[in-house]
Amino acid sequence: MRVGLVVVLFVTSLVGTGEARSQDVTGYLDGNKLYEFCQPVDGFGVKPFCQAYITGVIDYVHMSDWALLKSGAQIRRSWCETYGVTIGQSVDVVIRYLQNHPEERNQPGAALVYMAMRTAFPCGGATP
Repeated sequence: MRVGLVVVLFVTSLVGTGEARSQDVTGYLDGNKLYEFCQPVDGFGVKPFCQAYITGVIDYVHMSDWALLKSGAQIRRSWCETYGVTIGQSVDVVIRYLQNHPEERNQPGAALVYMAMRTAFPCGGATP
């Protein structure tokens, strides 16, 4: 139960209410750094750190959703990508979100990965 509460608090902090100022929220890296890490180098495509970071956030959110659902919590999944979405596609979604929302890049990188996936793959046609 305690683990479930911690997970709920973490996921809730990612979504937020919009009332917290960006300087109140810290993270390992912000969207500006993530965007920088995701730029191709000498035509070689996405840097490994970019893919690993995005994949880690996605896996964490999937695990959190799974744990909460398994515990019997009545929650909605964070997002609902269709079967067969690849890591490369997910990385593309996040990079496109970062490109299209430069005004949000001061936010924590993990929160931007969350919002990118939630925007691209809403559940049941719901808006993020």
